[in-house]
Amino acid sequence: MARTHNPTDLTAEQLVGAYRKMSRIRRAEERVGMAYQMQKFSGFRHLCNGQEAVVAGLDLAMRPDDYL
Repeated sequence: MARTHNPTDLTAEQLVGAYRKMSRIRRAEERVGMAYQMQKFSGFRHLCNGQEAVVAGLDLAMRPDDYL
């Protein structure tokens, strides 16, 4: 198996954590989409499927004193 190169200064633990966060976000968005299709709620909903890395990356980049 070929070794992969990590061009960031992130640890393996941080990378796995980001992947898990992205997976949780995707599953939650899928559930919201299904609930909307089943008319469990009305109104407008905007799913961000494919944008999970934005949130995971932001989480990794934020410092404790940052405000969001």
